[in-house]
Amino acid sequence: MSFNRLARRSVIALATAAAMICLTAGPGVTGVREGSSTTTESSGPNPPPLTWTPCEDNAECATLSVPLDYAHPKRKSIEIALLRTRATDPSRRIGSLLVNPGGPGDAGTPLPLSLRNAALRAGGSSAEIFSRFDVVGFDPRGVGKSTSISCGDAINSYERADFTPTNKSEDRTLVDETRSFVRACRQNSGDLLAFVDTTSAARDMDQIRRALGESTISYLGFSYGTELGAVYADRFPKQVRAFVLDGAVDPKEYLGGVASVRDQTRAIDEAFRAFAADCGARPDCRFYSGGDPVAGFDALLQSLDKQPLAVSSQPGRSITQNQLVATTALVLSGFPQTRGLLETLLAQAQAGDASGVASTYDNVFEIEPDGTRANLLEANTAIVCLDSRWPRGAAGYDALITRLNKESPRFGQTFQAGQLPCAYWPVKPKPPRAPVAKGAPPILVVGSTGDPLTPYADAQAMAKQLSSAVLITRDGPGHTAYQKSPCVDDVVNAYLIDLRAPAAGTSCS
Repeated sequence: MSFNRLARRSVIALATAAAMICLTAGPGVTGVREGSSTTTESSGPNPPPLTWTPCEDNAECATLSVPLDYAHPKRKSIEIALLRTRATDPSRRIGSLLVNPGGPGDAGTPLPLSLRNAALRAGGSSAEIFSRFDVVGFDPRGVGKSTSISCGDAINSYERADFTPTNKSEDRTLVDETRSFVRACRQNSGDLLAFVDTTSAARDMDQIRRALGESTISYLGFSYGTELGAVYADRFPKQVRAFVLDGAVDPKEYLGGVASVRDQTRAIDEAFRAFAADCGARPDCRFYSGGDPVAGFDALLQSLDKQPLAVSSQPGRSITQNQLVATTALVLSGFPQTRGLLETLLAQAQAGDASGVASTYDNVFEIEPDGTRANLLEANTAIVCLDSRWPRGAAGYDALITRLNKESPRFGQTFQAGQLPCAYWPVKPKPPRAPVAKGAPPILVVGSTGDPLTPYADAQAMAKQLSSAVLITRDGPGHTAYQKSPCVDDVVNAYLIDLRAPAAGTSCS
């Protein structure tokens, strides 16, 4: 899946998994209905009023109707799911802070609560964010509880495909499985498939702003959420109050598809080598592998290429090579905090049991014991195929499978389940224009030097491209920086609260 820029949700899920291990629709557009809003040239139709109702953990939930197609706003509308935590000090309330976890395809409604819980534990300026702002999360169009992309039951067989084919027969099988998945997405998602692009999602953000009654909006976006925030700031620079883009992507490379995958794959491999060097230097490391964890991991991949690994805790279930690689990459996004978890998962798999891998995979991809699941992979694919330029047909297959696996035999397949369908996608891409955000106030771009999912060079590129950007550097490993560095937290929170932009070149360890 692309990026797996699953920034916040993945790390939260991994924390749950760590505790466990160290002892896991019909055709058409669902929810689409006729719209009746009046269009204004600059901002689109007037949004309907929001009706907030109490929901989980003292939060409020609502849905907002937005146009399916902003070029024809009166034809159909879709629903955007919202969750809000109210400012605890109403007398000093600044306004609304929108948050997005990334993905693309990750649900944003859980994010206000997870950020709040971490902020209250940390105290200080992070806790003040929740006293001064209404913090609002939203599931972008096509995602989660919003009107969502669905590929039916095809997802279950497709995700178990062999993404490292070694002969013509395996090639044909993979192409057939991919095309079957694409057909199922088209049949189950209908018109929605053509309208889950980032530009449309950014326009939804402005509808949310207007429905909240805010003249300007503040925003905290992670990973792919930085692309979404940058596109919004480019389209609506005068509506920006304070934007923080953490774990930034390179906007130009994001549009290019395959090049972005190569850079991410290299960054993941570097993170794995850092893990392996640490583990190989410690005989007490559970994945010590005779002092050579790299060779141990490669041997594990070779064995899974021949035969999926049984899950002892779930008789009849097994884990494929691709699922192990995806899980490893996501756990690496939290390294070094997730060092112990990764050691345990790989050691269990090396010993012949994929129970830990299965549990972590299910946590991250939100798969329930009964098999029901979030639409993360389907939505990710649909958004990426619309946003980026991908080579088509045989050329696309060759670029994404043959060449990428040859260049990176260890982690080349990390994102292929989400991106290979783009070679056969039934809807033409409509990439967002490269954002500049001319006329916007200062925008904070945050990058981590050891980020394995959005390399630091991406943050530098985004900061260079946005006309008013200020780059903040966290010198350290792991995906995203906020709530991982008190220094970053204080800089970001001061900016969000008081609009005090830090000096260019500010660095935190």
